[in-house]
Amino acid sequence: MSDIAQVPRRHETPNAVMHTYASRALTGTELAVWSVEMEAGATGPVHVVDGEQVIVVIDGELELTLRGETRTLRAGASAVLPAGDQRQLVNRADSPAVTLVSSRSGVRASTAQQDGVPLPWAV
Repeated sequence: MSDIAQVPRRHETPNAVMHTYASRALTGTELAVWSVEMEAGATGPVHVVDGEQVIVVIDGELELTLRGETRTLRAGASAVLPAGDQRQLVNRADSPAVTLVSSRSGVRASTAQQDGVPLPWAV
């Protein structure tokens, strides 16, 4: 472990590409920080995370549904995603969107299909 990550870890899902910049496994920190790149038209799964997350839109825009309310987050906007609240991100724009996200290392996500899965980019 090192407190300096020379090369971020890359993770791909069907909906996005994540690059981990800090996490317990990568830098030895309790705080995980990663970017998310979502292509135009990408839809993330409806899910719940067991730890608070903060998301900042760096480029583009995303539609966030949280607690049954939907709003558009544009570049420069941020949102706090409380632990245990159902959420979904969708890129309805014609261009990619990039976010920076942080949470505690080791958070787990649950969907209708899986329960308590560690987020590999936050480990």
